[in-house]
Amino acid sequence: MTAFAAIVWPSGSAPDRDIEEHASHALSELGEQPACLTRAPGCTLLLSPLHRSDPAGPVQGVSAIAAGQVLLEDRDALSRTLNADGEHDISIVLAAYDRWRRECTRHLTGEYAFALWNPTRRELLAARDGFGIRLLYAARAPRALIVSNVLAAACFEPSITAEIDEAAMAAFLANGGPLDPVRTIYRNVRLVPAGHTLSVTPDGPTLSRHWDFPRPEIRHGRAQVILEGYRAALTSAVLDRSRDLGTIFLSGGIDSGTLAACISNIGASRAVHAVTATHDRFSTIDELSFARLTAEATRLSLTPVSGDAHAALDGLFDSPSSPEPLDEPALADWRAFLGAACRNGTAALYGEDGDAIFQPPSLPSLRTSESARQIGLAISAYVASHRRLPYLGLRLRERLGIRRPPGVAAPCWLTPHAVRALETGPAALLECEPVPATISDARPDAQRRLGTQISRDLAALCAPETSRQRLELRFPLLDTRVVSYVMSIPPIPWCQHKALPRAAFASRLPESVLRRPKTGVHGFSEAIVDDWRRRWRGDVPALPAPFDGWIDNHHLTHALREGSAMDAMMAWRVFELAAWLERRRVPRRFEVARV
Repeated sequence: MTAFAAIVWPSGSAPDRDIEEHASHALSELGEQPACLTRAPGCTLLLSPLHRSDPAGPVQGVSAIAAGQVLLEDRDALSRTLNADGEHDISIVLAAYDRWRRECTRHLTGEYAFALWNPTRRELLAARDGFGIRLLYAARAPRALIVSNVLAAACFEPSITAEIDEAAMAAFLANGGPLDPVRTIYRNVRLVPAGHTLSVTPDGPTLSRHWDFPRPEIRHGRAQVILEGYRAALTSAVLDRSRDLGTIFLSGGIDSGTLAACISNIGASRAVHAVTATHDRFSTIDELSFARLTAEATRLSLTPVSGDAHAALDGLFDSPSSPEPLDEPALADWRAFLGAACRNGTAALYGEDGDAIFQPPSLPSLRTSESARQIGLAISAYVASHRRLPYLGLRLRERLGIRRPPGVAAPCWLTPHAVRALETGPAALLECEPVPATISDARPDAQRRLGTQISRDLAALCAPETSRQRLELRFPLLDTRVVSYVMSIPPIPWCQHKALPRAAFASRLPESVLRRPKTGVHGFSEAIVDDWRRRWRGDVPALPAPFDGWIDNHHLTHALREGSAMDAMMAWRVFELAAWLERRRVPRRFEVARV
């Protein structure tokens, strides 16, 4: 990750050296080099690069100066359109701004978060990619407005960290994280929503959505043409993410296997190393043997790394804290896993989120994009070739009232006061409301899964502030071209059991890997909970005031001792929250922001 920040000073004010030094220190902890500081009239920009190919500091364009973590898709085509020949992707962003001003973000796709400053217009423009893969925070205090992809840099005044957001705290305990796209654990720090552009001028801030899900328009065609199109889209996605690439995280499944095949196709196997997580203590799943078959077929060297060397919640109170409370009991293993990849370079490919992209739509959704005749023919052909019905999402038992559909409910150990905090409405960013994404009727489940899961859970887990590793994870399956392509092909048969990637790479991956069904880590949750219970001494951490009274200790202890594995893991959030509150880098006394 390239760590960066833009600090806008009030009109007529001189830069505050204390704020600059705080931001510089926060960035330098994560980047490879000390942060480079550039002062422009009205704004200070700071940058600490991660990759050798990154710019050493903020980049000056014709009308603006910018810093960011930017990986553009189809960069060459955009460069030709703009007649720009910048060495770095942020230079292309500046050229796009010169042509289209604040509308430039509508022309950008990829994995990015950036901030640029136009001193003539006194405009700060900050934006975050459509899936929210990169984080971007904004905090305002009387002395400055700061935008950064590092939360610690945004916490530049005690007044910012003095107020904990009560609604965010309750959402973490109930759901593992905030429920809206803007809220963070701090009342005075907000997250720029995924796919949004924030513009701040002397006239005030504006927030607009620049990216939306591709609208599915099902296009039928010959099978060979569809397979070739998917291979081309995925290979382009991998190629765009191959700069500085040192590692691929390789499981024994189909998603990462297709990425390995693309690495081989572009001739990068010698420069890229595969790393596989094994679970020898808590699972009987043989992931390593399948990963080895894929590595051999794609000519990748492979290193196994234990994914369960640590007990659940291991080191919670004495290891580096995450920037926000994190619902990840295996954080110690995750950090070790990423640390193994750091030996090979500063960038790695990760195979999220094929399950969401290829999630087949229900029959009602199918009927919004295809005729009844087309659906009937597709179902008939699928039954004839597979001897079973495709997934149609009918949920017959629920429709007959035999079983109630699943719902989201707060844990029984949350008190009514804590539950009431969950009813707080969505937050705003600098008094601006986010614009909801347009969810198509054709693929609503896949789009909701991609839109809500990626922007918070995955982005926070992969951020170097959390991982404590100088490693940037990249996600070819979340390439806009790949997602758009999958959304535009007939879901029957291609989205049934990931038929499309299996068929597209049939000649490039071992048969056993291609035929392997989706396999969870069987019994893993139950095993780690049982192990934790054997170690647990029966102590329940107390949350400090003013959160005293949020937890019903009787129900919490019952969930920890006798509840299901899922019940116990949800209850672990109390331990994770208590540890975070104990170890955060701000004064122990703080207030709760009630809204």
